[in-house]
Amino acid sequence: MSVFDQVKTNTGSAYIDTTGIFSASKNNVYGFHLSVIVVVLNVLYFHIVKNGENFDTMVIYGNGHFTTEGEFWNIELMKGDEVWIRTETNYIEGHLGII
Repeated sequence: MSVFDQVKTNTGSAYIDTTGIFSASKNNVYGFHLSVIVVVLNVLYFHIVKNGENFDTMVIYGNGHFTTEGEFWNIELMKGDEVWIRTETNYIEGHLGII
């Protein structure tokens, strides 16, 4: 599970910055955006997870230079549903940026 080190907007305190989990406060469609900058030559995988099940996967092919990829998801959630970002790599270092 990925925890972001800076939280800019957290209306309703639905994102828990110590766990990296977003918990829906009511039934609604929520938007999630992830941008990643990669400098390595490896393939990186980021999964957006809903209630423990993979919702979608973002794949980034590093080319040894700064590579930026972004993805946006609209996800229909019921009150109490949880969403988080899971990584599948050992090549991540530094901070995870801003949510």
